[in-house]
Amino acid sequence: MALNKFNYKAGDSRSEINIEIDKINTAIIKLSSEDVVLNMNRAAQHLLRISDGRKNFVKLSKILPAPMQILRIVTKVKESERSITERELLLTRSDGMNLSVDCSITPLFSKERIFEGVLVELFDVEQFKEIKMATELTEQSDAWDKIVKELGHEIKNPLTGIKGAAQLLEQELPKNRFGDYLEKIIQETDRLSKLVDRMLGGPVKLIKKEPINLHEILDHVCFLACSESGEKISIEKKYQPPIFLRGDRDAIIQIFLNILTNSVQAIKDNEGNITIETKIKLGATIGRKYYSEAIEIKIIDNGKGIDPRIRDSIFLPLVSDKSDGSGLGLPIAQKLAKSSNGLISIESHPLLTVFVVRFPIGESNNESV
Repeated sequence: MALNKFNYKAGDSRSEINIEIDKINTAIIKLSSEDVVLNMNRAAQHLLRISDGRKNFVKLSKILPAPMQILRIVTKVKESERSITERELLLTRSDGMNLSVDCSITPLFSKERIFEGVLVELFDVEQFKEIKMATELTEQSDAWDKIVKELGHEIKNPLTGIKGAAQLLEQELPKNRFGDYLEKIIQETDRLSKLVDRMLGGPVKLIKKEPINLHEILDHVCFLACSESGEKISIEKKYQPPIFLRGDRDAIIQIFLNILTNSVQAIKDNEGNITIETKIKLGATIGRKYYSEAIEIKIIDNGKGIDPRIRDSIFLPLVSDKSDGSGLGLPIAQKLAKSSNGLISIESHPLLTVFVVRFPIGESNNESV
C-alpha cells in the first residue's frame, strides 16, 4: 500500500500527516472518530470530484452521495482496531458517476492508544489497469528499441558491403546482361538501409516545442488522411473547447496521421465511421508518472478490429495485420508520442477499435508510480 512509503506514528501532528498524504499518488482521506473529513489529498479530490471548499471538516455523507460502503468498513476497523482492505468496491462520486475502487482503511491512535480516526486509501481499479498497461507498453518499447539498435547496426554493415560489391560489379560486368540485376540489388539495399534507419528511430528527433492548437492539427490530419484514401470517409468530431499542447508540430501531425490512417484502412471495406474525441482528463498516469491533468484524444473506428493474435504487440516494428502493411506506422507514432512525454494505448474488439493518446499538462506532481 502507498501508506507504507511513509512512517506514520501514533501522535503524529495533523499538519505532519496532511503534508505527507499530499505526496502520495493514491487517494487518501483522513476521517475523525466521528466520520468527519479532516483532510483529503489532491488525488482523492480528483478521484471523487471534490472541490477545495467542500473537502474538510464535514461529514463524509455530505460530500459523497452513498458513503455506506466506506462507513461499513470504517465500523469494522473501529471494532477490530486493525487495517482492513476490500477489493472492487463500488462508489458513487459527487458528480453521480460510479467507479470501482480497492479500499484500504487504517486506524489512527493517540500516544495513549485512544482511537482518533482512520486513513482511507482508495485505488481506482481502472487507473491501476491503465498504469499496468502503460508500464507494459513502456517496458516493451524500451526493450524493443534496444534490440532494434543492436540488430540494426548488424544489418547495415553487410548491406553496405553488398551495395559496394554490386557497384564494383557494375563497372566490371556487361550491362546488357547483368545491369538490371545489379541495379535491383543496389535499389533493394538502399531500401533496406532506409528501413533500418527508420527502425532505429531517426525520424523521431524533435526540432522544437511550441504551443499548438490541437483541434487545428486534428482537422489538418483528417484532411490529409481522407485525401490519401481517395474515398469519402465519415469522421465525427467531438471536441472540447480549444485545447493547446506544447510540442513539435511535425511530430504531433505524424502521430495522428499514422493512427488515423490505420483507422481509415480498417473501415475501408465496411463503410464504417470514425469518431475523434478530445478532452482534459483529471488525474492520468502516463508512462510511470501521475499527472493531475492530461490532454486525452480518442480516435474510435468501427472497423473489423485488430487481430487478437497481434494486439499486444501492435506497437512493435514490423507487426501488422494487413498484407500490404509495413508495420512501422504505429511504432513510429508511439516513439513520437513518448518523445513528447505522451503515450498511446489501444482497446480493440470486433467492430470497435479505440486509440487513446495522452499528453501531460505541466509537470508530474508526484514521484513515478
